Amino acid sequence: LKAGAIPFSVETMHLAATNIARHGEEAKTLFPDGSLKSPSEALPLLWDEKQAFDAIFDKMIAAAEEVKRAQTLEDAATAITLLGDQCKDCHWKYRIKK
Repeated sequence: LKAGAIPFSVETMHLAATNIARHGEEAKTLFPDGSLKSPSEALPLLWDEKQAFDAIFDKMIAAAEEVKRAQTLEDAATAITLLGDQCKDCHWKYRIKK
């Protein structure tokens, strides 16, 4: 949406935010203790810092909820940036580099 890849609509923005929030809730359950086995792309650090890892998802969910309340792209811009930051933080810190 931010890059203009598809035409903007409030409904599409809200649907995307709903899906992202749902993914955040589900993702927290995908990494139980002892799940560091192939084909995982997670670094062992994830389990050492599980609370910080889960907090990233909580921030992502909160940002998605903020996007869902926005009525314009401009209103959602800060939350959309925060969403992207959470994705980057998690992948850069807790994912095996390819």
